[in-house]
Amino acid sequence: MAKISVVKVLLKANSHEKNGEIAEARKLYQKALQAFPKNKNLKQRLANLTKNSLPISNQSPSQEIINQLIYIYDQGQFVVTEEQAKIFTKKYPKIKIGWTILGVTQNRLGKIFEASQTFKNLTKLDPYYAEGFINFGITTQMQGNLGEAIEAYKKALSLKPNYAEAYNNMGNAFKKQNSPDKAIEAYKKALSLKPDYAEAYFNMGDTLRVQGKLNEAIEAYKKVLLLKPDYAEAYYNIGLTLYNKGKLDEAIEAYNNALSLRPDYTEVYNNIGLVLDDKGKLNDAIETYAKVLSLKPNHIDANWNQSLALLSKGEFGRGWAQYEKRWERSNYIDVHFQSTKPRWEPNRGGSVLVWLEQGLGDLIMFSSIIPELYKQCKKLIVQTDDRLIPLFIRSFSSDIIYYGIEEKIPEDEYDYHIPIGSLPLYFRTDLQS
Repeated sequence: MAKISVVKVLLKANSHEKNGEIAEARKLYQKALQAFPKNKNLKQRLANLTKNSLPISNQSPSQEIINQLIYIYDQGQFVVTEEQAKIFTKKYPKIKIGWTILGVTQNRLGKIFEASQTFKNLTKLDPYYAEGFINFGITTQMQGNLGEAIEAYKKALSLKPNYAEAYNNMGNAFKKQNSPDKAIEAYKKALSLKPDYAEAYFNMGDTLRVQGKLNEAIEAYKKVLLLKPDYAEAYYNIGLTLYNKGKLDEAIEAYNNALSLRPDYTEVYNNIGLVLDDKGKLNDAIETYAKVLSLKPNHIDANWNQSLALLSKGEFGRGWAQYEKRWERSNYIDVHFQSTKPRWEPNRGGSVLVWLEQGLGDLIMFSSIIPELYKQCKKLIVQTDDRLIPLFIRSFSSDIIYYGIEEKIPEDEYDYHIPIGSLPLYFRTDLQS
């Protein structure tokens, strides 16, 4: 069958659909798929035909149909589950389990907005179904709509007052809303209903730690471990809390307990590196960060932390090269200068723009390289904090051009550009420089 034949099939089948001749259209799609089993257009048209032609049933589905949908979900076939759940909810719109499976599947696929809308439909279908409001709250909270999520949890609790899980999701919402006292109150209510609720103790520990109530946080994490001795995250958070208290050796002990449960726990290795760094054991810290990077080469914090340790040790070549990984950190991404011009490298003359990054102290430190860069370019433009411009004018060559933070720099003013924090990569490569 030539490609043009597929087009003819689609046109003919479409004609059948318009005339209500669904069976004829389906036969054409099925026949074409035998010749072209991977044709996505044919597959989609057949799926849409099946979905749109299903009559709405006033009867309940058989348990076999429900079990089949659950089985597909349990097998991890989430794309197929979503397709089948949509068909199910169209045919059986009053059956709650179909909407629940659809929403949970969409959540697993990362379709958070769609999942939220699905659970919202479920709450309209059955306004007395507490689980529907819980799931709506969770997916709404994931979108950052904390107020709406809290209202959904309150509705769930009005329907089911002993719903410990609802108090725990509500506590998480209050925590994200920067209302720690309300969060603690919610976790305590969850624990009064379910004293063996390890997750609620864990979340309460996190909230107490953020509040600076470090001893209380550790006690909460210890209660988690009494209930779930294999809870590696609890040991990790005990380590974090002990580190915040300045108890470095005890923090390492807690981190090692976490590693005994999860040997590939990269965040633990990264934090052990920080402790070793604070203890002045730079070689051990660098090796520990290397362990993180062997498990997860693109670990942003480990790359950054190792670069600082290398610089502290005096390994400037490796340190400054790895320091370039800073642009992957969230607090750096927003300050990256946008330009279509190429980045400056040594032996490139022309006009060069050095642009602003980092804080005032770092700007002053890196600015010591400006005179050396000036000698290598035809014209030098420096963007910096407005407060430093008078100082730089007094300190450096008079023909350097300066721009403040808010000033727009035309691209035709320069041939190359470089962030000021990248200058040491070329000018501070050893202890002598």
